[in-house]
Amino acid sequence: MNADDLLNAHLSKLYEDINRGMADKKQIVLKKYISANSNLISDRLVEPIRFTENLTSICAYEIASGKNKYFNIERISEVQLLNTNFKFENLHKFELPDPFGFSDHDGPKINIDLRLNLRACTLLKEEFPLCAPFITHEPKTNTYRLLVDVNNTTPLKRFILGLQNDVEVLGGKEYLVWLWSADIKAFFYHFLLFKLMWKLHDMLDW
Repeated sequence: MNADDLLNAHLSKLYEDINRGMADKKQIVLKKYISANSNLISDRLVEPIRFTENLTSICAYEIASGKNKYFNIERISEVQLLNTNFKFENLHKFELPDPFGFSDHDGPKINIDLRLNLRACTLLKEEFPLCAPFITHEPKTNTYRLLVDVNNTTPLKRFILGLQNDVEVLGGKEYLVWLWSADIKAFFYHFLLFKLMWKLHDMLDW
């Protein structure tokens, strides 16, 4: 069995266990879930509600936060089925997420307008395939334009910071403020680090 077969078998087992939880109305634990926002790995106790249309995520009510969230299937290590019935079914709510997996519960709509070169466009589609319908080609400049409304800008902020020479921000005030703040913080961090090293240099008389 090759790597692709193993991956497919793993995903099939995840889908099967989540489906069983939904059908039986039982709570489940998403074991060692990798959060793209917090970069933390943790177990998530949830009540599964529904898969997104492309089957890449599961909408579930998270007990700890008291929120309906979307969890990427590929970031789940294992699903543990519990014998505990749903306790918060009246709070379950499914809403179509934005292309980055966030719903209206995660914040107000933010209009994003980006110009991408071919490299950035390709990487964006690979990492966030649901963005593809919102990307258009601009033949005159041979660039690509992303026009989309999102509920949370965290994934795109990180994407832009890693490709600042490949992405031009045309619209999205929150983006500009965040990026500028990040640049300022980075500048002062390196400035203070330089001063500290210089002070140590004088103290030690190197």
